[in-house]
Amino acid sequence: PHDVLLLPNGHLVLVTIQARAGVDLTAIGGPADASVCDHVIQEIDPRSATAVWTWDTADHIPVTEMDPQWFPSMIAEGPSAAGCGYEVYHWNAIEPTGTGFIVSFRHLDAIYAIDRATGAVSWKLGGSTRPESLRILGDPVFTDGSHFGGQHDSRLEPDGTVTLFDDGTDLGRAPRAVRYAIDPVARTATLVD
Repeated sequence: PHDVLLLPNGHLVLVTIQARAGVDLTAIGGPADASVCDHVIQEIDPRSATAVWTWDTADHIPVTEMDPQWFPSMIAEGPSAAGCGYEVYHWNAIEPTGTGFIVSFRHLDAIYAIDRATGAVSWKLGGSTRPESLRILGDPVFTDGSHFGGQHDSRLEPDGTVTLFDDGTDLGRAPRAVRYAIDPVARTATLVD
């Protein structure tokens, strides 16, 4: 696990990794009937040891959102040593937002904002395009046609901006730390620094 959150109400938030069988990975070069490492976000009430809220990645994000740069290594490595299956998503950070969470997925090269009340993806920063995707402004990496490369440590700052560490994995450029101003109405993410 990368993060465990302690919420103001005393609940814990963590991401569990569970095997999900029967997933068709042919669109990304894998087998037609595979097991994948599914990531399930759980809010746990430690007093009763029960999950009071869950969000299942595979129910909301198709495997086709995996960035193509990760296909060869995922297929070559095969099912993970953890025994859950192919590592399609690879989450690495979760952050509370007040209305939900932002979650970073390394193999999707993207960060997703999840609305806790509805379970919907509110916005997506980076990765493949979907209706919730934000248009990235003022970032020369994206202007030049590139993207995040296995980003980590996405955080919501007190001023509402989102920071992350863009590893630049296998993209022929140096890693970088970036900060974006998110405008969910205009559906933009503007590089601040």
